[in-house]
Amino acid sequence: LLAASGPIALAYLTSFGDVTAQARSIHISNGGRLNVASAQATAGDLFIHSSGTLTLQSASATGAMDFAGSSVTANSALASGGNFAASGTNGVSLISLDSGGSTTLTSTNGILSASGDVNSAGAFAASGGAGVSFGNLDSGGTTSLTSGNGALSVTNLTSAGLVTAVGGSVTLQGSGPLAFANAQATAGNLSIVSPGSL
Repeated sequence: LLAASGPIALAYLTSFGDVTAQARSIHISNGGRLNVASAQATAGDLFIHSSGTLTLQSASATGAMDFAGSSVTANSALASGGNFAASGTNGVSLISLDSGGSTTLTSTNGILSASGDVNSAGAFAASGGAGVSFGNLDSGGTTSLTSGNGALSVTNLTSAGLVTAVGGSVTLQGSGPLAFANAQATAGNLSIVSPGSL
């Protein structure tokens, strides 16, 4: 799919092969199982919602990014010029993320995770039903981390605003001062370690 000087807008997309899309903005509002080899929004937002699994091999946008599916998996670093949102009923798995605005990650039944750095210029919110796991997480605003039934773990947390952390168990390590609005482990241990003030 190519629209060099305009948008791509599809109400529904089914593809048994890889999907490649490049346009000023991209809006796919309902798709089946999708494997996106490359999606580039060169002057706007990138929006892909799938009723099945959504796999992203490469994606970039000068504006906001919004992804949804039964699960969402990104196999390369993601960078958005604006807000970033990803929702996967059975989980969201990222390599790394640079969000130019606020960041919202949600999963009703699954785990939210990123193996690399996650940087959010604005507020950061992650709610994973079965767990939340991040390495380096840098939030430019408030930070909300919740896991109804699973473990919540961040290896290196930086937050410009207040932190809320609620999970079955909570393990957080900060690189500097952290201020908490609420910290609660509902079924296990609560551990917060930081070289700065708490």
